[in-house]
Amino acid sequence: MKKVQCLKDFNEFESEFPSCFIKYLKNEFYHLFEYLNNGEAIEEFKLPFYQEMVILESKIEMDKIVKDIINLEFNEKIIFPSFMISRIGIFRGDDIQLYYFII
Repeated sequence: MKKVQCLKDFNEFESEFPSCFIKYLKNEFYHLFEYLNNGEAIEEFKLPFYQEMVILESKIEMDKIVKDIINLEFNEKIIFPSFMISRIGIFRGDDIQLYYFII
């Protein structure tokens, strides 16, 4: 499991995943930044721990997340040219935390 709380976090695992997936995740991060920032620069912006983006690395991790039916807001598939991902939203308090899994 990899977690993204700030833009620098991508540097830790960027080479482990397809570049189009990383580009997609960074775009998601930029959207969260636009919605949640309080005037800080994007380099200084950090997602709250309950909204950090989570990249699941095993089917066991994904199955555990989607079993939380009470808090499951959505589980959608996104198709890329050579693979597909699950984009999962889980309620955390009044917000939704995003999870991603390459299928």
